[in-house]
Amino acid sequence: VGTTAPAGGSTHDAYRPFLASYTESGAVKDPAHVVDMGGTDPGRRIFAHSVAIAPNGSVYMNAQVVGFSVPGSAGTRLIAFDLLGAVAPGFPMELSESANYSKLAVDQTGIAYVVEHEMNLYAINPNGSAVSGFPQPVALPASGTFQLPTAANPILAVSITGNVYLTGSVQGQPDSGGQSDVWVQSLNTTGAQRAGFPVYLGMADTDLPGAIAM
Repeated sequence: VGTTAPAGGSTHDAYRPFLASYTESGAVKDPAHVVDMGGTDPGRRIFAHSVAIAPNGSVYMNAQVVGFSVPGSAGTRLIAFDLLGAVAPGFPMELSESANYSKLAVDQTGIAYVVEHEMNLYAINPNGSAVSGFPQPVALPASGTFQLPTAANPILAVSITGNVYLTGSVQGQPDSGGQSDVWVQSLNTTGAQRAGFPVYLGMADTDLPGAIAM
C-alpha cells in the first residue's frame, strides 16, 4: 500500500491511498490502483497507513483522512477486500471523526484490530460489525503520559490466542527519571489488561519504541 500525491502538493483531493499486489515471482497480480476509502467530500487528503492479510486471504487496509475545507470529513477509515479483490460487505467504514494515526493487525479468526494515536482500540469482525465491547480506550495505568508512535511502525500485533499487544512511549513514570521509556501493553480478547502488563523497557535516557511482532 502507499499514498499517491500531486506534484507540488497543493491539490488536496489528489492525495489518495493505493494498493498493488504481486506474486512471489514478482509478477503483477493486481496493478497499483487508487482505493476508495468512502466519502466524496472535497478538500481531503487520504493517507494509507498499513495493510494486513487475514488467514483466509482477505485484505484489510486502513487510512487517515485529513479534512481541509469540509468540517467533519477527517477520521480513520478501514476497508476490506475478499479473495477476488471485491470490497467486502460492510466496508469501507469510518472508525472515527478525527485526524488520527492508526495501526492495523488481524488475528487468526479474521478480526481486524485498529488502534488510534488517541489510544482508542477497535475490533471489527469480517462482516464489518464491531466485536462486542469495542471500540474502547486502551487500558493503561493512570500515572504517566502515554503515546503511540506516529511513524509507520508496526506497533500493534495479535497473538495466535487473540491477545493484543501494543507498544509506545511514556513520560512521567516514577522510574523513568523524567525521561521517556518504552512500554508494552497486552490486552485479552475483551480488551482487558492482562496480568503482568504493561511492562517497561529501555535504557537510562530517552527511549523511543520501534516495532513489535508476534
